[in-house]
Amino acid sequence: MTSAVVMGAGALGSIFATALFDAGCDVTILSRRAHAESISESGLRLRALDGSERVVRLRATDDPLALRPAEIVMFTAKAFDIPTLVDLAPRQARCVASVQNGVGKDDLLVEQFGLSVVGCVTMTGGTLVEPGTVHHTLNGVTYIGPLPSTADGVDRELADTLAAGGLPLKIRADIDSVSWSKAVLAVAAMGVVALTRLRFHRALLNEHAAGLLYDLAVEGALVAKADGVDLVDLPGALQMKSIVSLGRHEAVARLSSIGAELVAAGATKIRLSILQGIESRRRTEVEAVHGEVLARARRHGIAVPVLETVTAAIRAVDAELL
Repeated sequence: MTSAVVMGAGALGSIFATALFDAGCDVTILSRRAHAESISESGLRLRALDGSERVVRLRATDDPLALRPAEIVMFTAKAFDIPTLVDLAPRQARCVASVQNGVGKDDLLVEQFGLSVVGCVTMTGGTLVEPGTVHHTLNGVTYIGPLPSTADGVDRELADTLAAGGLPLKIRADIDSVSWSKAVLAVAAMGVVALTRLRFHRALLNEHAAGLLYDLAVEGALVAKADGVDLVDLPGALQMKSIVSLGRHEAVARLSSIGAELVAAGATKIRLSILQGIESRRRTEVEAVHGEVLARARRHGIAVPVLETVTAAIRAVDAELL
């Protein structure tokens, strides 16, 4: 039986842990104490999009010393927790991946785990309703692909395992383009949501919020281009290549149609991670998401005034949460 550890499992980590469990893996999650204790006592209660629920009996702990050696290690915590978790993670894993937001998320993993690290970008979404209970709010595709340093076949092994667990999954040779496309979407969507507190579908349907989302995406795309990466269009909201090529009016209409598609699919419970952080008064991902793109823009000498302003505003919000 393949052993797996999910480091920093909140909502998203619990969903990935369940997929690994359903694929037949021996799974342990490292999470906050309340979540770990609830799962240990009563199992993980996972609520699907259709409202149905199941209880998954996972091994859970808040003590990194209790972690066993593992063949698969997945990092699912917020980006600012990753340096600490990397030091606590089991070594010698065959497959290592991070589902975090941000274009620099794999650098530390490659430094520590080398050939075992694969690129991973997910459009799956979840909300931690209370300790031990997770709502799976978006069953989006997870994309996996090799990094320049990835050993042959490692990406396929992880992809096959997660797919066997029921996650929608695609292997992409251009995982860097997928990562940047998700990063541009994250900069735009998380920026708007952090300032407006709107659910994701409402932000897309609101013409003022959608206009700001478009402005941020255009600036993010300029940074991606300067970094030598071409954006791609993928299903759902991950259509940054097309959206930034449109005029503002046409782009807002396209974003509105994506919002309407989410409503039609019943995906109206999506609370982006930055909103969950603000509402729970925990640190946000502003530095990993907005700060990293802003830093790259400055290195390239690219003017990104909207991103500058929105990043400053979120940093102000973040400072009040600490």
